[in-house]
Amino acid sequence: MQDILNNPEQILEEDGLKVYQGTFVAINNKTYLLRIYINDLVEPQKIVTLYVTSKLRKYRQLSNES
Repeated sequence: MQDILNNPEQILEEDGLKVYQGTFVAINNKTYLLRIYINDLVEPQKIVTLYVTSKLRKYRQLSNES
């Protein structure tokens, strides 16, 4: 998680939150996308939620439409 926060592949904005996202390869040798939602309007910034998904194509399409 810290690697993606420090060096995200993409930073998007959804519903007023910043979404940091990046891929990683898990122990099962599959690639996943970690999405971290951050409220950057408060100090210090707060992580609202984070989740892992295997639907890389879905969320990359979303980023291309933004």
